[in-house]
Amino acid sequence: MVPFLIVLMALAIWPYSAQGAERKAKRQAAKSTSSAQGAIGVNDLNLLDYFKAAEDQVKRGGTDEALRTFHAIYRYTDDNLKFIACVGEAYEKARNDPSLAQDQKETLYLKMQRTAGLTARYTRLKGESAYNLGLVYSKKGDAAQARGYLLEACRTLPFSLDAGSFWMKSKNLFLGISGLDGEF
Repeated sequence: MVPFLIVLMALAIWPYSAQGAERKAKRQAAKSTSSAQGAIGVNDLNLLDYFKAAEDQVKRGGTDEALRTFHAIYRYTDDNLKFIACVGEAYEKARNDPSLAQDQKETLYLKMQRTAGLTARYTRLKGESAYNLGLVYSKKGDAAQARGYLLEACRTLPFSLDAGSFWMKSKNLFLGISGLDGEF
């Protein structure tokens, strides 16, 4: 009689345990999908790693993941450039304040040197990200988005006649998308 009751209980519980396993599997799949599609945590420490990974994704044809990564880099650098400009204005005003002590002026000078270095770094990465966004959008057939980012790259990056420079690549890709090859 006891073995019969055990079998009976097992049969009664078994469908519910199978449903629980199914629900758990669905939850894990949903969690991994949402984390894969979630926000990319770009910061100053991993910025170059993300940039190189996104370039590799473009080379392998992973356009959607590359777009997500380059957008994250672009937003991060753009936000930081805006913040640095805001802080730089405040530092410049404070530096010219005659009531400021000499040690405070020296501290501000050092901070301004640091912000100048960060501005150069973020400007370059923002421009190169804009170029890569334009490149990926052009590969996806979205000419309007591509032109917008390529124009941003030409505005942001320093002018260069070197054919391998991001500025020249941006200009040439923009001209190609716009049907203006050979015009400029």
